[in-house]
Amino acid sequence: MNKDFSNVMSTLTGIQDSLLQVAVYTDFQPQCVIILEEDPPDLLESLDSLKNYTIKRKLRFPLLINRNFAESSLDSYPLEFLDIVSSNYENLFVKKDLLKTLKFDPVNLRLQMEREIKSKWLLTRLSYLEMKTDSKKMANIIALTLTNILPVLKGICYLKDGSAPPQYDAAVERATNITDIEFDTIFSWIANKKVSLENVKQYLAILESLMQYLEMIDK
Repeated sequence: MNKDFSNVMSTLTGIQDSLLQVAVYTDFQPQCVIILEEDPPDLLESLDSLKNYTIKRKLRFPLLINRNFAESSLDSYPLEFLDIVSSNYENLFVKKDLLKTLKFDPVNLRLQMEREIKSKWLLTRLSYLEMKTDSKKMANIIALTLTNILPVLKGICYLKDGSAPPQYDAAVERATNITDIEFDTIFSWIANKKVSLENVKQYLAILESLMQYLEMIDK
């Protein structure tokens, strides 16, 4: 059994008439986005097969949206869409390649990036104060926050010249060159599955440097 979305189309027969685009891509694991022309009345009842598919393969449930949501959310969630668009997605079904047409306003992108970094800064500080003796749990929390911070690094690349690397390792390298902030050390802590107080302080300093960088972009 392939632990990916290569056979996911067989689970979508119940919403086939509403499909606009089905695309797959990879960040830390296989991902899928399903875009509908509009939601059918029986949408939720039609997804049992898809739910079973993801459970059996231990996959994250696909991002399931409609055309209106995608086109009207670029001011609120541009970073999520930039992450998908820049990840060399592959279409499994396409009536219209809506992802290809999406445009990103630098102002909206920067504001979401700033919100992401500030929220993770607050979460990390609070988490350490609540569980400072549990280095394994702190490592898990930092790993979790990184899944939101890495797309920010793609955003930094995009704001620099209008393009973002498809792979996160390339985004980390390029964002390091752009910002002069060293990100590589974070990954060694996660690999060890433990973080010390010094690691937490270094991580918070990196987030603070990112905040300062983002605040200066439009000045």
